[in-house]
Parts: sequence; C-alpha cells; structure tokens
Amino acid sequence: MSLLFGGGHNAESLMSGDSMNEPQPKESLLKKSGRIGAILGFAWIALNIVVPLALLRVPAVQRWLVAFDNKLPFHIPGIG
Repeated sequence: MSLLFGGGHNAESLMSGDSMNEPQPKESLLKKSGRIGAILGFAWIALNIVVPLALLRVPAVQRWLVAFDNKLPFHIPGIG
C-alpha cells in the first residue's frame, strides 16, 4: 500500500535500495562552498570596505563629496 501512496520514497530510491532511515552524511558549509566561497568572501569585503575607503583618499572624490554636500538642502554634521 505504501508503494501506491509514495510513503516518502521515489522510484529511484526504492530500486537502488536507499532508505529514508539511513542517516545522510552532512557536509560542513565550508566544504560545500570550497574555494569559491573564500573567493566570494574576499571579493565582498573588497567591494564593500576596501574600495570605498580607497576612494575617500582620492582628492578628486573628496572635492566632489564637498561639492555634493554643499548642494544638499540639509546639513550633515562633521562633513565639510
């Protein structure tokens, strides 16, 4: 009767002898992501932290920020 209603098994698992009762080996997140996870992590840090801080040291960007601050209709303390 469980074959008619499925019982949590698909046809492949029934034919291969796999059981839902057997514990599946769990991989850690680091092993799943492998090398690409570290690359994506470093890229995220670089794009969101390192690049903006580097841009703030460029004089042209500093001048643009001061000019932009002067055009705002409100005052931001500590800028300009």
